[in-house]
Amino acid sequence: MWRRRSSALLRAALSSGPGSRRLLLRQLFEPRSCTYTYILADEATRDAIIIDPVLETVPRDQRLLKELGLTLRYAGGLMEGLQLPRPKLMGNFYGGGSL
Repeated sequence: MWRRRSSALLRAALSSGPGSRRLLLRQLFEPRSCTYTYILADEATRDAIIIDPVLETVPRDQRLLKELGLTLRYAGGLMEGLQLPRPKLMGNFYGGGSL
């Protein structure tokens, strides 16, 4: 159910119309856990969020953020095997500060 809602939210965010902002979207796949991770960013401000990041692919995500010149503002979802929400862990894993 959450995946259906998140897909609808992504479609709404990416829809173009008068006055809409351009967004950058990258879909990444982690084969071991069969998990899709999404990087969504505002092209004008270069602010980004990561949806459903996987702990094992943090270096890959960091590298992509740097290559694209993006600033991570939020990483959302629950990490597998951990009970803490990602925003509390984001600073440690992604090199960002607290929000």
